[in-house]
Amino acid sequence: MLDAFNFKSGDEYSASRAEKGQANIRAKFSELGFLNTKVTENRMYQSSTNTVDIDVVIEPGQFTLVETPGFKISNKKLRELVPVFEEGSVDEDLVEEGRAQILRYMQQEGYFEAMVGKDLIPAPLDNAIQINYPIEPGVKHEILAVAIEGNQHFSTDDIRARMKVRKGQLLNPSFFSPEALNEDVRTIETMYRNAGFEGTVVKGNYAEVDHSINIMIEIQEGRQVPIDSIVIVGNSAISEPELRKAMQLKEGDLYTPLVVDRARAAVTQYYYARGYADARVERSVMDDESNHGMRVAFVITEGEPYQIGRIFVEGNRLTKDKIIHRNSGLYPNTPYNPEVVLEGQRRLYATGLFTRVDIVTLSEMEPHTRDLLIQVEDAKPILLTYSIGYQEYERVRGTVEISHNNLWGLDRSISFRVRGSLRERLAQSTFREPRLFNHDLDGFASAFFEHTQRPSFTANRLDFSLQTLKRFSPSQNFLFTMGYQTVDLEDIRVNPLAEKLKTERGIFQIARFGTSYVQDRRNDPLNPTTGSFNTTTFQIASRAFGSELNFTSLYNLYSFYTPVPRGVLATSVRLGWNHPFGGTTSLPPTERYFAGGSTTLRGFSFDDAVPEGGYAMTIGNFEYRTPLGIIPIKGLGAALFYDTGNVFSTLSDIHLSQFTHTAGFGLRYQTPLGPVRIDVGINLNPKLRFRVQDLSTLNPGEPLYRREERFKVFFTLGNPF
Repeated sequence: MLDAFNFKSGDEYSASRAEKGQANIRAKFSELGFLNTKVTENRMYQSSTNTVDIDVVIEPGQFTLVETPGFKISNKKLRELVPVFEEGSVDEDLVEEGRAQILRYMQQEGYFEAMVGKDLIPAPLDNAIQINYPIEPGVKHEILAVAIEGNQHFSTDDIRARMKVRKGQLLNPSFFSPEALNEDVRTIETMYRNAGFEGTVVKGNYAEVDHSINIMIEIQEGRQVPIDSIVIVGNSAISEPELRKAMQLKEGDLYTPLVVDRARAAVTQYYYARGYADARVERSVMDDESNHGMRVAFVITEGEPYQIGRIFVEGNRLTKDKIIHRNSGLYPNTPYNPEVVLEGQRRLYATGLFTRVDIVTLSEMEPHTRDLLIQVEDAKPILLTYSIGYQEYERVRGTVEISHNNLWGLDRSISFRVRGSLRERLAQSTFREPRLFNHDLDGFASAFFEHTQRPSFTANRLDFSLQTLKRFSPSQNFLFTMGYQTVDLEDIRVNPLAEKLKTERGIFQIARFGTSYVQDRRNDPLNPTTGSFNTTTFQIASRAFGSELNFTSLYNLYSFYTPVPRGVLATSVRLGWNHPFGGTTSLPPTERYFAGGSTTLRGFSFDDAVPEGGYAMTIGNFEYRTPLGIIPIKGLGAALFYDTGNVFSTLSDIHLSQFTHTAGFGLRYQTPLGPVRIDVGINLNPKLRFRVQDLSTLNPGEPLYRREERFKVFFTLGNPF
């Protein structure tokens, strides 16, 4: 118990730590079967020594033992199935609910004829009880097939994707219970009803053959009906033609509940946008028996129009009023739209400047005018963050960052970041101006020093850059960059590729301009299941603006994510081309493309596909990701992947015969920060390559060539793309 309380003599006392210790003790007793354990803490302060004596009083509560004679169910699973543990008490309803849950669990495990009883047995000890659920499991059944017949509008795959009942497949066990089958029938009926079908009949049946189950879903599709008439009543301020144009619904369209609901929402938003904040739109649908269609009616209660009057700000101690007004997007003498007010609250939260934002309407001082009060609470502007990560080449690396996110109360920010590992050291500072030149632009000034050790070279870089970001929408951004960089490659002489990279030694000054377009339509940046991500970057370095090297750089990454049965198919295509010009014949390794590792070609070590790198790159990745339902660990998934492509000396050298090919598999464990990932890559065509670059270093009798390794194992954080 002392270990659980997590205090010992001499520790600094804090109330939050004490509360956590009490929670740990309650959890310990809960694991032992004690319900509603009470833990209280008595503190006695000693002023003479400035210490606190702590007495912890524990009332264990009722001891409850749950057993399942006749069939073994793990204690962990029983705690999920029997609700007395979650509720912290025992009564007849909770015991019966536990019995029903256990029966459903047995049916899902294939014991469709199982029988589960219940017995409450008072224990000889005070304040203790035993609950027995005797189980007669019967014979375990297997699901032979799940057949679907009669469907035409929806494909069989679409219907299966919505069903709970399924036949067992690789990595996904079978699932069946009569309740689940009935639920699937209701789900399919809802699918057809939402698609506008009237009179659809769905039947679910199952039959046993030698302890195996055949499941049949029979569908009698009804008919889709058109909208015969649309009636609008109650409108006076806005004409019917305007409302019909806004709802985008007309006679003759196929009826579905969804399109009618969308039309009602569109009409409501049309009124809101004109200041009718109290407008209400009711919709009704009925059969038109004369024409075998549907009659849709919208009944409108308009209310009175309002405008925004004065806007007051309260509670800000640091942030300037003008920053709050600007970011809220709310302006006096504009229509009072409750959805715009809610969006203003969201926009203020999104700045990260506040821990609390409320926008309330004040008492009406003038007719048809509503004054607003924006109440905020400033967040702490100075943040200290630190993190630790892992990468297959750098191994463990740590980051520490300190930032001020609200300089002078103007939403400006400055940050200082230090990152380090065995092969990399980085120090970086960034300043952000949220409204550059009083336009809707983000401005950045950044400087960093980096020491990096790559398999083929070691470099020191000093970089200064200015960037301008234009946000066209939440998913589309355009970035303009100009930067000046000093690259020190003097120590390339000690690298294994010194003979191949003779002309790339030295110190280089690189000045460049560039643009980037980023489009992010993923539903989840950490673990996407739908959508796409696309970025295209073009840069030019030229002696015309102070660079020692002339070259252009074009890079494109396009990834998209497609839901497929039991998982997601993730696809990524990367193309890159760096082109020297104007007297520059070669580029240093820092301006070359490399491939190999956990995010590119997983049949090779980091940067090892072409160790000297190249000026052109093309890589394709295909990965099937699926939950690993066969193992009862929440968040565990599996992946099958195929990587292809390579790095080439020039664009004209790209040829399919030089593409590498890697297949493999991996495990994923989802965490709030993204997946922890283990991948095994298999090089399908390992080639011969020189063992050393300098033949004079070759030992007598040592082979001149070596074959590329066939297997690679990667452990890292985050998805590969």
